[in-house]
Amino acid sequence: MEEQDAARLWIAAADAAEVSGTVPEHFYVEVANGLRAYVRAGRMRAAVAAELVTRCLDLPLAARPARDLVPAAFVTSLQLDLTVYDAAYIVLAEAADAVLVTADRELARAYDRVELVS
Repeated sequence: MEEQDAARLWIAAADAAEVSGTVPEHFYVEVANGLRAYVRAGRMRAAVAAELVTRCLDLPLAARPARDLVPAAFVTSLQLDLTVYDAAYIVLAEAADAVLVTADRELARAYDRVELVS
């Protein structure tokens, strides 16, 4: 299966409440920033990116406050040589005993229970 297809399947499953998802609250900012980069590079129209931002905000995901994740994410970031932003995803996945779904290859290499999508 293509990685893009896998990403679409995960999003559809979350949207249909077939799977539950929990994200650090900065997830939404990171998605918007990534879409901004596509627009700036001429790979996506701004209107399409704005629609995707709205769709992301509408996904039935539980967002965990950064305040709850930062202490462990800081330690994990030093241990795994990741940004604190990325380490927060690992901390959250570990706490939930969950699979980490990510499009970030470096982050995927740092965790053993991962689904790499893009």
